[in-house]
Amino acid sequence: MLNAFRIIGDTSRNLSILIMLYRLRCKGDGSNVSLKTQQLYCLVYVTRYLDLWTSFYSTYNSIMKIAYITSALYICHMLHIPSGNLRSSVNPSGDVFKRSFVIVPSLIIAFLCTKNDSFYVF
Repeated sequence: MLNAFRIIGDTSRNLSILIMLYRLRCKGDGSNVSLKTQQLYCLVYVTRYLDLWTSFYSTYNSIMKIAYITSALYICHMLHIPSGNLRSSVNPSGDVFKRSFVIVPSLIIAFLCTKNDSFYVF
């Protein structure tokens, strides 16, 4: 079901993705963009939208889910294998965040707080 808050939220998220893609692709500026954070976004989208393959809610919903997953994968690809001007602005040594500090507690809380036995608890 569509409502104004969902449309505003999706629009703002899509706008932020487009701004990031413009910055990475056209300006070649990858400074202050964390590859590890983008990988976590990708993990969240892939695990959160697993129902894309089992349930159909609406065309809008399916398109948004696919757009979020593909944009996260594309941004990760651009940051992981930088080319052109982007190569000089990406600084992997400055990205010191440990993903395990987020993933491990999330898994533990997800398994403790769920009422069913399936893996789809993220």
